[in-house]
Amino acid sequence: FKMSLFVKTAVSGAETEGSESVTVMEADSVTLHTNLSELLNDDTILWMFGPKDSLISQIKRKLDLTSFLVTDDVRFSGRLQVDQKTGSLSITNTRIRHSGQYKLSISREKTTTKTFSVTILSLYIKESSSLESILNLVKSH
Repeated sequence: FKMSLFVKTAVSGAETEGSESVTVMEADSVTLHTNLSELLNDDTILWMFGPKDSLISQIKRKLDLTSFLVTDDVRFSGRLQVDQKTGSLSITNTRIRHSGQYKLSISREKTTTKTFSVTILSLYIKESSSLESILNLVKSH
């Protein structure tokens, strides 16, 4: 309960750093970068997923110790990895269900947010599809 209250507070007063679109093929890995060179004391990183901004990872740095949690959500089942130095989030062995909106919230002296729109393309694109039509599909997302 306290965590969800914190999330609402942090995001409501946040500065937005923009958004980024990422497209990968199913079964590939994708890394969403915080663009931090390292976590500092009192930093809090939140990674959220989907239309309800479900918390999937939280990283906190206090007194030179880093603590982190990663969701046990079955949609990700062991596929999430967090870089303990930078807070970047990696999804390994991606599936179509991992497509969607990921939101990053970095609380330092102020809170900033960034949105990642991730599209996972199916491995089962018909062989008759031309490269041009696949590229058009990617550009439309």
